[in-house]
Amino acid sequence: MFVCICNAVTEDDILGAVDAGARCVRSACEATEAGSNCGSCLERVENLVEGALSGCPRRVLGVPLAATA
Repeated sequence: MFVCICNAVTEDDILGAVDAGARCVRSACEATEAGSNCGSCLERVENLVEGALSGCPRRVLGVPLAATA
């Protein structure tokens, strides 16, 4: 699924950036070019990065933690 339509960045691209060492939204965006145009994807990028780093699959899917209760 696309995260950043402007630059055709997918969820796998963001997760790959995290696997390669990105530890924040900024570094994930620098690695993938997500968010460099309109910025509307930054919240989604943040959810993916935080989810990947925490190991919480619901966050990786972009579902807020409150929705899991």
